[in-house]
Amino acid sequence: MALTTTPRAVIRYAAGILLCLAPLFIVFASPARGDATLVYVGVLPTFVSLICGPLVALAVAFATAAAVYVGLLVSPHAALAAAFMALLALVVAWSYRRGWEVPATYVATQAALATIAAPHVSMLQDYSAHAVPAAAAAAGFVLFGGVWVAVVGYFLLGDLEQPATPVTTHLVTFGLVLAVLVAIETYAAIAWVPGTHVWWVVLTTLIVLSPDQKHSMSRSLERAGGTVLGALVATLVVTWLGTGTTLRVVGIAAALLTAVAYVSARYWIFAGLLTFALVVLTMPADRVIHSSADRIGYTVIAAVIAVATSAALSRLFARYPDLP
Repeated sequence: MALTTTPRAVIRYAAGILLCLAPLFIVFASPARGDATLVYVGVLPTFVSLICGPLVALAVAFATAAAVYVGLLVSPHAALAAAFMALLALVVAWSYRRGWEVPATYVATQAALATIAAPHVSMLQDYSAHAVPAAAAAAGFVLFGGVWVAVVGYFLLGDLEQPATPVTTHLVTFGLVLAVLVAIETYAAIAWVPGTHVWWVVLTTLIVLSPDQKHSMSRSLERAGGTVLGALVATLVVTWLGTGTTLRVVGIAAALLTAVAYVSARYWIFAGLLTFALVVLTMPADRVIHSSADRIGYTVIAAVIAVATSAALSRLFARYPDLP
């Protein structure tokens, strides 16, 4: 991503990125500090969507909040959750026609988090995460983070917008395959596999699998490599620092670097920093080793599935070039 490198532009970018992350600082300094992860769920998709323009980013802020809300409501029902994620997978496939696959993918991944892991609002422990009040509160935190980023992006980061590169071939077939794969993964995650980190299988599938085999292969390797590296380093840091203010500061700094890496570094660096930030901000010291092992294992499994699926699709399209 080519960026203007004049001193004034660099200062503006730095200010914009810092302001985009301001909601995290605000929530961490409030009694709702336990819900900072939900704010980050809104911040991340909206920030990466700035490459499609501030208005698209604003739409993504509302779409992410809505997807999280619905995901929490359907999460107790494996079949309904699988259908919901399959629908989002079809939206992701359609989005390639407009060059909006990045926003659509990140909305879908946050929906997967809500649907499979069901994050809970810390101030509403009397309610199930699936109850309407808790789901609405979670969506509110997500919306707060997303709208904030969209507004900051409009005023300070508007030139992150990049020309769209639409894809129009084989999207129907790709979309059906992606929807079936995501539906199976979602159903299995809820019905058969215990633990909350299994949603990383769906996350990785949505992020790395694309209509282009070369892109899928390289993205799978970078995603797996970055996740392994980020999780290992984060485990060492959390084990060393334990819990407390210092660890939260490290996590927020990593989130800041994640934003910088997204606009200026290779994808594996972004994936590594993102994984590091998520582990540091969400995992207590007594569970970090097990949680990191889960994230690494599920990411590698999903990367292998994506590579195999991409190779099969490539052979299918070569044999039947007229497939929609």
